[in-house]
Parts: sequence; C-alpha cells; structure tokens
Amino acid sequence: MIRIEKTACLILLCPVLAFGAGPDTFFAVHCEPTHVSQYEALVRMVMLADSFDARLTIQFTPQWADTILSTPALLAQVRGWQAAGHEIAAHHHSLDYKTGWDGYTNHPESDIIFPDLYRGTMQDFFDLLSLLARDSLLLTGCITDHFVDWPAGIPYRNDGHMMAEALTQPQSLILNGQPVTSLGFGLINTPARVDSAKALFLSGTDDDVLGVVLHESNFDDDPRNMRNWLKFLATRGTVKTVRTILRERGFVSEIKNDQDDYSGSIPEGFHLEPIFPNPFNGRAVISFLIPNPAHVMFSIHGVDGRRALLIPDGLFNPGRHEILLDADGFASGMYLVVLHSGGFRLTRKMMVMK
Repeated sequence: MIRIEKTACLILLCPVLAFGAGPDTFFAVHCEPTHVSQYEALVRMVMLADSFDARLTIQFTPQWADTILSTPALLAQVRGWQAAGHEIAAHHHSLDYKTGWDGYTNHPESDIIFPDLYRGTMQDFFDLLSLLARDSLLLTGCITDHFVDWPAGIPYRNDGHMMAEALTQPQSLILNGQPVTSLGFGLINTPARVDSAKALFLSGTDDDVLGVVLHESNFDDDPRNMRNWLKFLATRGTVKTVRTILRERGFVSEIKNDQDDYSGSIPEGFHLEPIFPNPFNGRAVISFLIPNPAHVMFSIHGVDGRRALLIPDGLFNPGRHEILLDADGFASGMYLVVLHSGGFRLTRKMMVMK
C-alpha cells in the first residue's frame, strides 16, 4: 500500500496575551467510537452552543467519520457547523481501551490484542478524519498513547480529564517526533465539576486557557451541566475553538488545504474543486459549487477515454456540495472526473494508487 505522507511545518511565535478579563475558554466534545447512534445528542449540543454564541471543538473518532461521510444529509449538517465556526477535530482511543479501541495504531502487530478490530495505521486515521475536517482543517487532536500514535500533521493537542488539568497555558511538546502545542481540559459531567470550572475561571488570568469537555453521552444523560457552564460564561467570556485560541496567541500552523475556512456563501459560477486527497488509495471527496438549482452528473474516465464510473444525475441547490468516492474497483492510474450540468462541463484529474 502506498501512503501519502502529510507533514506539518510549525511556526511558533511569541505568544500574545488574550484580550479581555480572565482566561480564554474552549469546549471540547468527545464523540466515542461506540456512540455513533447518539448523533442526535451531538446535534442538540451544537444547537445549545449556538444559542449562547459558543464555538465547539468537536472531536470525532473514525467510526463517526465513516457514518457522516457516507450520509449526505449528515455531511451537509457538519459542513454547516464548520461554516458557523465550530472546529472539527480528532479523537483517538488507543489499544489500552481494548474492545473500546477505535482500530487504528502505529504499534506493531505483536502488540494488538484484538486483531479483528484493526483498521489501519495513524496515517490512515489522519487521512480519514481529514476528509471530514476538510473545510476547517484537521488541526486539533485528543490522541491517547500520543508518544507512539500521534499522527503526523496534527499540530494542536488537548488532553486531560480531572478539573486540576483544566486551567493551563499553551505548552510546546514533541510528540512522535513533531512539535505540538498542548492545552488541558476537565470533564464537567456533574454539577460539582461545573462549580469547579467556575471557580477556576474566576481564579484565572489573561495568560491562562480554561478547557472543558463532555461526551455526547454525558449531555444525553443531563444537558443541564453544559447549559449551566455556558450560561455562566455568557457575560464573562467567549467560548472559542482550540484552533482559534492558539492562532490568536501566535501558535500558527502552516498546514494548508484546497479550501481553508470555507465561508459557505453562494458561488458566482460553477466550480469543480481539486479531488481531495489526491493521489488516494481508499476514499476521496469530489467537491463542487453551483450558483443556482441545477441537475448535476459525474462521469469518471480512464486516460484512454473509457468510462470507469457514472454517478447518476441529481438535483442540487445553490452552494457547495460533496460526493464521497470509493476507489474499490478502480485500478491504479490516472483518471478524469467530469462534472456535467446541461451543456456545461468541468474536468479534474485524479490519481488512484494501490
């Protein structure tokens, strides 16, 4: 299997103090590998955050990414969250979780207790989560077993559990051979923990960052803890994403993408974006923008002109849309992806490498 290497070059500048009284705050949401059925609880979390004008750092595992990428309605909803300023990030359960492991690791085969659960390396993990995070970049991760399993290409880390770990300042680390900037967080799944977070906020300074985390299942059990925390912050501070906080403080990643921070505005004309990732050996995303309601069809051809796949005609609303393409059945080689809409045609090249 040929792997596409992704590397991160970081520029670490002198941190700039945050504006306003008290610490910056972020709210991470952990979407667990076995909790994909609780997607609706995540939807309610985002709605609650939006009602307080708070931005979430939503950390998905591969199981969530698989479901969202293969379900157009869910993918469109997540894209809407990104356009509103929420961060799509990564969450990894290592081998230590045993049957709760998400299936990805850089550990040798001899370390894997449940080989039937194995799905790939952490490069495969990064490639999959990057498809989901594409519009806002995959910059933040909560990766257990981070010294071995930290993926190349994720420059920001958050970690913790206890409230003692929630109030921190950015820390520069080397994880799995690459520079990473780290922040802590604490779990606010009880009223007592929410009270602890409030006390920490009031004791913090402009130099500090206060991070909290909830699992979607915690919210499903009792949404009052999230509501009480956001209500407390409503007149005291702004809930930002991890990416925003670290960028504002000068910890800037040079990771770039074809579509950085897509605005969600209606395009002026038809546009077919570069296939992402490209080359690829598993799945890729075909992204296109249309200015008005239109029927759109895709055909994929080998360089010899022979058609390899036809994606049937569909009616799409104005805006940006994505189609997930699976490379199963494609031989290695160069292909042409052609968008058809009436008499209009746009073409992009893609390379399949197996």
